[in-house]
Amino acid sequence: MVFVAAVLAAFSAFAQGAAPARSGVVLTIDGPVTPANAQYIAREIEEASASGRELVLIEIDTPGGLVDSMKTI
Repeated sequence: MVFVAAVLAAFSAFAQGAAPARSGVVLTIDGPVTPANAQYIAREIEEASASGRELVLIEIDTPGGLVDSMKTI
């Protein structure tokens, strides 16, 4: 059992060292989609791009909202 844990720990350290560091950001909208939400998403995507983020995840929990704002997002 201890041997298995040691092997897993060693493999984990090796795997972490082999992969390049990556970063991302999570953007959240909780509520109706509005022009302010669209501006927030656009601004944060620009900032993520400028800071070298490789991933942007947008989480939306909404009952609906403005169609134009959703199209903008």
